[in-house]
Amino acid sequence: MHFPPKSSAAVVCGISAGLMIGVAISQRSAARVQAAAAPTAKLNLLPGMPPLKDPKNIYAADKPGMLSPAVRQYPSLIYVPNSKSDSVDIIDPATCKIVHHFA
Repeated sequence: MHFPPKSSAAVVCGISAGLMIGVAISQRSAARVQAAAAPTAKLNLLPGMPPLKDPKNIYAADKPGMLSPAVRQYPSLIYVPNSKSDSVDIIDPATCKIVHHFA
């Protein structure tokens, strides 16, 4: 009977061990994802917090056209902090110009 060289057997054992470890890790990861994705029975909201629009989407209440009527007339501005000078530039995105600067 003819047997393959010992080095070939070592390579086959190494590949087999690597595959088994990979399968074990992927199964554990899949179990963790399923456990994390499982819905909770009841969400503990903070006192005074409004109910969530969609518990699976953290941005559900942050879409275009969903601003409160109390703030709709305010201009859209971008605040850019500068940690080196300890200041903030305020930019109007419509004109791409700095409209205010404070330190």
